[in-house]
Amino acid sequence: MPVLFALLYILSGCSAQKDDRPTGKIVAWGLDDYGQVSNLPLGDDFVAVAAGNKHSIALRKDGRIAAWGYDSSGQVSETPTNDGYTAISTSYNHNLALHRDGTISAWGLDMSDMVYNTPTGNDFVAIAAGFNTSMALRKNGTGVIWGGPYGRGTELSDVQGISYNNDFTDIAIFNSQHMGLTRDGRIIAWGSDLMGSVDNTPASDGFLSMSAGGRHGLAIAADSTITGWGWDLRNEVSGKPDGPNFVSLSAGFAHNLALDADGRIHVWGWSRGNHNQVEHTPETSGFIYISAGTYHNLAIQKSGVNE
Repeated sequence: MPVLFALLYILSGCSAQKDDRPTGKIVAWGLDDYGQVSNLPLGDDFVAVAAGNKHSIALRKDGRIAAWGYDSSGQVSETPTNDGYTAISTSYNHNLALHRDGTISAWGLDMSDMVYNTPTGNDFVAIAAGFNTSMALRKNGTGVIWGGPYGRGTELSDVQGISYNNDFTDIAIFNSQHMGLTRDGRIIAWGSDLMGSVDNTPASDGFLSMSAGGRHGLAIAADSTITGWGWDLRNEVSGKPDGPNFVSLSAGFAHNLALDADGRIHVWGWSRGNHNQVEHTPETSGFIYISAGTYHNLAIQKSGVNE
């Protein structure tokens, strides 16, 4: 799974030179009003992508970051130029990147001081950028959230209303919905409960991965099936594909992507207007990474796979 693989890679302490994640070229579809689909960076050395509102970022194998699309607040032009980054995350108009030395870089729109208040430690292993808040996990299992009502940073253990024992292995945000995945596969959710996106979070354990959407959540269970909850006005939940064999997923604003073990992309939910973020989904195989944005999508197709 791309997200879990990236996290395990970071936790293992491997250097960028030893990064054995598969690489490939970027494929994009959906709304293209600022070139977020058509102005893709060239090359087949990408290991991760992140689709934002109307901009995108991608991570190369050597740890350099590429950015393109809407640049209203420096979310593209202020992208770090050095290498050595191991993970990326984006939201509407700001981005986060995790360096192999455990530090976090942030750039773009600084609404609610999400950029200015980025923590300065050097022991972080995971990041998640949201609409007006961001989160990061440390190597020792503790975490911090900043921006919005959390100001310069609040320890996750001090966030009211969540049961957290410093055992999160992954984190996710979309809008004001926050999620953490525990070591035993439980999903803890807090924040705005739009249409049950928090209160209806599954209470069982054994989940392998999760993703926060606009007003809904998704998770992959131990049997490789997909579970969904929250807002279902556009079939974001009920439209999920049946059966096992899923290895990763990405929830967008009102549509979702899932990747099966054969490298095929499944999509469901809302395709607003003529944006075609659902209809134009590639039908080929060989994909290794997916990311659903607000109205556009990104994916990485493994090198050497025929279109």
